[in-house]
Amino acid sequence: QLGINTCMNLPTATDGTGGTSQDGWCDPEFDKLYEQQHTELDQDKREAIVREMLRMNYVATPQIATWYANGLEAYRSDRFTGFSLQPKEGGIIANQSGYWGYLTVQPVGDEAAADSGPNVGLIVTGAAVGVLVIGGLVFVMLRRRNSAAVLCPGSVGGGPPPPPPARPSGHTGRRATTATDKETRCPMRRRRQRPSSSRSGAKRVSVASLS
Repeated sequence: QLGINTCMNLPTATDGTGGTSQDGWCDPEFDKLYEQQHTELDQDKREAIVREMLRMNYVATPQIATWYANGLEAYRSDRFTGFSLQPKEGGIIANQSGYWGYLTVQPVGDEAAADSGPNVGLIVTGAAVGVLVIGGLVFVMLRRRNSAAVLCPGSVGGGPPPPPPARPSGHTGRRATTATDKETRCPMRRRRQRPSSSRSGAKRVSVASLS
């Protein structure tokens, strides 16, 4: 927020394209210090320059804060501590004139308290793996079901019946289809065969009628 108090940010333009000053305050000495702190590489020296700039703005009193609004702020006190308040007594952490409220923050020394919360990343990863495994199982089951439907005509979603096997050359008789052939073509579809007792009974009836 230092640059907003420089002379170049004064709203001097009459067409509304000028700068946006915080207080309408301007001091050429303040501008010199502003440029100087930009090129100062020593941290302690730069901090001293910035503090002098803040002192100049405070002494000139371009604005006087008469009251501070109450604001509700929340943070994880079980993980972080040492927030700087502004004002120091009963002040705020966020929305300060800068980020000074976070410069002194440190993690809580009690590792047990810091790790007391659930591991959200582990939970999300486990849920994602579970969804992938379930999806893979469903995909495999559907593939097997579709393959069985294509190989077995007459089943749900099945295709047309397969063509009859080619007969060898010179074959004139008709070979009877056995149960083994049917099971080879379609293991899931088997014709219901009549009980053997009914066939034997039919033969006995026919023999009795002839005699």
